[in-house]
Amino acid sequence: MITTRTARAEDEAVLARIDERTWTPAVSPAPAPPPGTPFFDDGTRPEDVLVAEHGGAVAGYVRLGEGFGIPAHRHVAVLGGLASTRSDSGSASRGGSSTPPWPKRGSAARAR
Repeated sequence: MITTRTARAEDEAVLARIDERTWTPAVSPAPAPPPGTPFFDDGTRPEDVLVAEHGGAVAGYVRLGEGFGIPAHRHVAVLGGLASTRSDSGSASRGGSSTPPWPKRGSAARAR
């Protein structure tokens, strides 16, 4: 069963490994994060990230940000990152290259 929840500080190491494992130049204009790069920083806090768990282990994440700084966008959440350790082929994926393991309805994202 796959569940989603808000990230916790103790997820940092596994989320950083997922980032390292899934980065490719096809999905990011930025250079690959060097090994040991923290996942959480001033721009990404645990409350900005939803994680997917499969069998009790973190299997992927969605990084959410705020929309544009205008009143009409207060309700908008921007997808700032997506990565999964599981795909239909069994390999890691990032940036929408395969179907992520998120529930289609009722996820924590709707509460934002």
